[in-house]
Amino acid sequence: MNELAVTYGLVLLTNLSLIVLGAAIGLWFLKRTSPFFRSLATAAGLTGIIGACGGLTFLDSGHGSFWQLLVVLGQLFLPA
Repeated sequence: MNELAVTYGLVLLTNLSLIVLGAAIGLWFLKRTSPFFRSLATAAGLTGIIGACGGLTFLDSGHGSFWQLLVVLGQLFLPA
């Protein structure tokens, strides 16, 4: 596989995850009174954080351990 294609895929994963995170923040503030939508926004936001930090783990290899730590923390809080 071409290294450039992998880089583009990781950039796409990171950008899409940030879009999901933004949508989750918007949903959190628009439907704050509904417990269902708060739970949905929390799950979507944590999934966005996991995806974005997972992509940044490989794109920013100098700080890879920090991004991986955020991925693990996001996965830790996701079931809750």
